[in-house]
Amino acid sequence: MSSRRSRSLSLFLAVAAAVSAGCGGGEHPRTAKDATRSETPAAPRASAPPIFDVDHLRTSLLPPKDVAARAKIQAPTYPGLTNATVPGCSASSVHLPGKPKTLARQLESRKPGYVAAAYIQLVAVYPDATAASDAMDEVRTKARACPAKHHFPAKRRGKKVIEVEHTDTWTTTEDTVAGWTHVRGFEKLLAPRSASKFNVFYNVYDYATRGNVLAASLYWERVASAAPGRPTADRATAVLTKQLTKFG
Repeated sequence: MSSRRSRSLSLFLAVAAAVSAGCGGGEHPRTAKDATRSETPAAPRASAPPIFDVDHLRTSLLPPKDVAARAKIQAPTYPGLTNATVPGCSASSVHLPGKPKTLARQLESRKPGYVAAAYIQLVAVYPDATAASDAMDEVRTKARACPAKHHFPAKRRGKKVIEVEHTDTWTTTEDTVAGWTHVRGFEKLLAPRSASKFNVFYNVYDYATRGNVLAASLYWERVASAAPGRPTADRATAVLTKQLTKFG
């Protein structure tokens, strides 16, 4: 065999041996890209929405004293509290879709001569989170459709005035409270000063959903004409936060 041919054969055998060693006996080496992929942590799975039990919610309702001083439970007189309907702007009602189980109550706190504060609450318990979310969508749509300002003339029956004229102003906001999706409607009802010294009503409508529950409430206070609305809104927020935290 010629020396040139012998050198060529030796070179071929050396290259073949190097390739065989690099392949690790037929297994492909891990590339930098493969290593990076294997070290990337998997995205965490979203936790399932909670499912609340009616008995738990019932025992978690705030005691009246945590809603307002001197508050007492009253027989429900607000329209809709007995048939899965939640309070809406300008004393209207929003009927909830489906057939949820409900908890409802009405509280009042009185001062001499007038009602100082009131709290109306309805908790709707659906079979699943999807149904509760659909109900929240309907309530949100109704809240956003309320007029920013609406004047109501006096209502009379014969010579008797059954409802004085008043003007309602309305705004909506959305956020999260204690882990619950929250929509709020804030309403100022202004009656003529001649009707009463306490001619302003600040009404705070709160709608919150989490899991299979939609919790709705109306917290309102009757105040003198010069009183600002922020303190009423802050007290309503405190009550709402305590209640949703107790629900879980």
